[in-house]
Amino acid sequence: MTGRRIGLMFVLLGFAGTVETAYSVREHVGFGPFGVRIFSGRFTGPSFSFTERRQETLPAGAAVLVDNAFGAVRVRQGAPGTAVITLSKIVYLRSEGDAKAFADSVHSTTRQSPEGLHVGTNRE
Repeated sequence: MTGRRIGLMFVLLGFAGTVETAYSVREHVGFGPFGVRIFSGRFTGPSFSFTERRQETLPAGAAVLVDNAFGAVRVRQGAPGTAVITLSKIVYLRSEGDAKAFADSVHSTTRQSPEGLHVGTNRE
């Protein structure tokens, strides 16, 4: 093999490695809404926490049914006849004012039915 062929082989291998690396990085690093960086499904950047808490009364023997599409749910036994709903919101935006405005638009919802109390949020 001549030196030119060996050089061409290294150039092709280098180009293929560059394309493969760029494709792999593209799948794991990106910019989400409002410039927030996302690494492998995790958000990074400035975040602000807000909490909403309210209390609902329950009929005797009623069940609490949780409709959830985002985040974790924790259910604990409390006083009979009451349900305390605490909604923790973590918002990733650049300023606290924008984060507060967005957090105020997300709230918990409740609905009484024959099955029991349905608890959810206004997000689908």
